Amino acid sequence: MFRKTISFLAFWSFLALSITGIVLFIIPQGRIAYWADLHILGLDKTQWGNLHITFSALFLITGSLHIYLNWKALLYYLKNKAQMITFATPPFLSATVIFLLFFIGTYYEVSPFKDLIKLGDTIKESWKDKVGEPPYPHAELSKIGQLAKKEGMEKEIIIQILKDNNIIFNENDNLLTIARKNNTTPSKLFEFIESKYTEYETKK
Repeated sequence: MFRKTISFLAFWSFLALSITGIVLFIIPQGRIAYWADLHILGLDKTQWGNLHITFSALFLITGSLHIYLNWKALLYYLKNKAQMITFATPPFLSATVIFLLFFIGTYYEVSPFKDLIKLGDTIKESWKDKVGEPPYPHAELSKIGQLAKKEGMEKEIIIQILKDNNIIFNENDNLLTIARKNNTTPSKLFEFIESKYTEYETKK
């Protein structure tokens, strides 16, 4: 029972690590992900990162237990034709060479490892064209007054824009909270404010 449970746990944690790893490979940098309030399968970047860490811990534990429970089998794989344990067996040497290739290739940034990293960077950067980029770091956490000060706007005009367009908000809310209250994203809300600002400024 225990051995089978560990095997299934190792399987599930491996599957979870694969999925979270793929998502973190393609999701944009934090400044863009949070500005767009980006969610993939209902989870944001922080949640995906947290899951990756916890499942890594689970895989570490179950992997260690799996090795312990299958120690005899591993020792058998290290035996040569004379039934002597040696690290010079073809399977062990092949696995070690492949492992070192990945480590050294990534460290020295050579192809195809370098190309894989660049692909991830390209995918992450492509999000900027789709969801936009914040005007300054963590702009989504700014309250109306802070946003106005940072962007050279008047707080009263921003408030009037929100009121006139039936946007639900509280003056102490940050941009992310206001956006979520109105089923939109900080980036779209900011774009809307910018599009209306000149018009309202002229009327003042």
